[in-house]
Amino acid sequence: MSNTRTDDGNHNSSSSDPSLLATTLELVALEKLITFRQVMVRELNSEQFPILNEFEALYSYKCGFFEECLEVYCNHVNMLLRAGCSRNQRYVIALPQFVFLLDGELVSLFGITGLMHPVLFLLVLEFPDYGEISMLTLSLNLMVQCQKKLREDSLVDSLQLIRFVHDKMYPADDSEYFLDRLILKLTYRSLKLYIDDMPLV
Repeated sequence: MSNTRTDDGNHNSSSSDPSLLATTLELVALEKLITFRQVMVRELNSEQFPILNEFEALYSYKCGFFEECLEVYCNHVNMLLRAGCSRNQRYVIALPQFVFLLDGELVSLFGITGLMHPVLFLLVLEFPDYGEISMLTLSLNLMVQCQKKLREDSLVDSLQLIRFVHDKMYPADDSEYFLDRLILKLTYRSLKLYIDDMPLV
């Protein structure tokens, strides 16, 4: 009987190891990328051209430091909107290695895109603007994810902010930012469903 329990325990332990290994490798990769990106941030960051070390923020998010992460993303979104340079810094999504570092919703979105276009590289060659998204878009998405995890009260304000950025910063007649609008729509809908499902107090 005791042998059975031991085997079950070993089985459970070994079955969780791949997930733990994947998470550890992800965090190690982010640590290396943080150092690499920090050089650019030190050289270029200014009030007129705010740059976020996206890998540092993603690292905090992956480690579960949602309050710290939320503050970083809120500040960055505000700085980008004040400076009027929301389109300057981009996040590469043409490479799967960078996609897998994102939140689950975005990984799923780009996973579906990958299924529809198995050779994503060819899609990017045909539509060069589909290889990157704006850091404003990514910051808004992860800001909302943090707010949901922390059960923040300002969710309706975030809905209005997403709508403003979608309509004013990436207008529908600008085909260059199709992916940004798509992600903002996904973020908006996800947050709206979350708010609708919240229990009434």
